[in-house]
Amino acid sequence: MAQSKQQILTVLRFFEGLLADERTFFAGEQFSLAEVVAGTALPSVGMFEISFDEYPQLQQWGARLAGRSSWQQTEIPQAEIATKIPIIRNLLATRL
Repeated sequence: MAQSKQQILTVLRFFEGLLADERTFFAGEQFSLAEVVAGTALPSVGMFEISFDEYPQLQQWGARLAGRSSWQQTEIPQAEIATKIPIIRNLLATRL
């Protein structure tokens, strides 16, 4: 788990860097597949007890995603994700 957490932190720093020039999205002003992939994966970061406090650009990016009506229609509620975290942890533990 510690190794996975370090890898996630590396990715978060990379994402933050992409957004550091105050881009709206990873590819600039255009919403792209990168937003879909990263945006659906980031909620699961909570299982590693990682805070987004050190990633203000990523927080703003997440807020932009959350504000899109198409995103709202497909988003899984955080409470539902939280119920799956123990299952995901067990799966990760058995694979490592």
